[in-house]
Amino acid sequence: MELSAHVARAWDGRERRRRERRKSLETQGAFLLSLIEASKILNSTLDLDELLKLITEIATNRTNADRGSIFLLDREKGELWARAALGEEIEDVRFPVSCGIAGYVARTGDSVFVKDAYSDPRFYKKFDELSGYRTRSLLCIPLRNRKGEIIGSFELVNKEAGAFTSEDRRFLEGLSTHAALALENARLHKESLERERLQHEISLASRIQKRLLPAGAPEIPGYEIFIFSKPCDEVGGDYYDFLFLDNSAVGIALGDVTGHGVPAALLMSNLQALLKTVSRSQKTVSKIAEETSSLLFECTDPGNFATLFLGVLDPEKETITYSNAGQNPPVLARSTGEIELLTEGGIPLGVLGDVKFVERTIRLEKGDSLVIFTDGVVEKTNSDGEEFGDDRLLDIVKNSVKNNASETGNKISENLAGFSPGSVESDDITFLVLKHI
Repeated sequence: MELSAHVARAWDGRERRRRERRKSLETQGAFLLSLIEASKILNSTLDLDELLKLITEIATNRTNADRGSIFLLDREKGELWARAALGEEIEDVRFPVSCGIAGYVARTGDSVFVKDAYSDPRFYKKFDELSGYRTRSLLCIPLRNRKGEIIGSFELVNKEAGAFTSEDRRFLEGLSTHAALALENARLHKESLERERLQHEISLASRIQKRLLPAGAPEIPGYEIFIFSKPCDEVGGDYYDFLFLDNSAVGIALGDVTGHGVPAALLMSNLQALLKTVSRSQKTVSKIAEETSSLLFECTDPGNFATLFLGVLDPEKETITYSNAGQNPPVLARSTGEIELLTEGGIPLGVLGDVKFVERTIRLEKGDSLVIFTDGVVEKTNSDGEEFGDDRLLDIVKNSVKNNASETGNKISENLAGFSPGSVESDDITFLVLKHI
């Protein structure tokens, strides 16, 4: 009798343990299945906003939480920012990572259970104040990327049944692994799209800029013109143009605006439009420079300016009248071998609203050459940090007095390339050679 009772108790205990193991396995299976299903859903989109919404929906539905929020870490600014919240809409809010339970979790990597949020001094009340919502219970865990680095915090609030449980935490931690990977993929995808969009816009700006600049030099009887222009980015701030004025006179403009890339290209196109407009109403070089400078000062932000050499070539009189607004002095090489720098003019355009410029007229004899250039030519540096410099340019020009414009121009570009072979340009390079033949 006693033996039978002992066997029965042992049998009942074994059956009980078997049922518990079966229940545990079923629970684990359901847990894993829910994570697998969540992973499938998260992998269904690369849209960051949609993904954040999906993550919070999965988490709140599984844990019976009222709301969920993803706080992403901006390391550069030392801030957390919320992009998704379930329930009433709240605007994106940024706050220092030193604030709130979400900030604490992001700093320490600890998970936090809170039964009464307002009794915890770490709780950040700003979200509640903005939305009129009242947070009670709270569960917050860190989000980590593939490298184990914390990329933010995942927070659930107000569980329907009261306080959050260890099972809620276990599910949220399992979900966060998949969520963090999906978020990283979405971020990389978004960055890739942004790069593609930016590259498309830059390429478009480059094509537009090339159409704004002359396709080539005009044909002027008795003169040759060689042009070389190479921006350091796809678009640049160097500018050259030809203005067709009264009679047979031709305006030659070459300059450089502040900065590089798209902002410089926009300022350059602004300068081009102003110069073309002003040159239709003003007849002298100095007046064109003065009015262009005044208008550029009025329509651009402080600190934006342009250097410019503006010359008007009169082929019949064999003269060029010029004004140099802060541009590197062009080099005039006489057929006799004499060298002169053209310095008359004034300060860069757009620095002040009301400035005066002087102009000078010089005669161009047959065989004379004029080399006009931006600072990118003489400031080009080699691997040792040495600049190409004015002296090298002057030597090339002196030794090219017998050459035509193309030969001189090619000689300059070859020397620039040889001075720093294979280097990435740090500034736009533009120069023009005018030869009286």
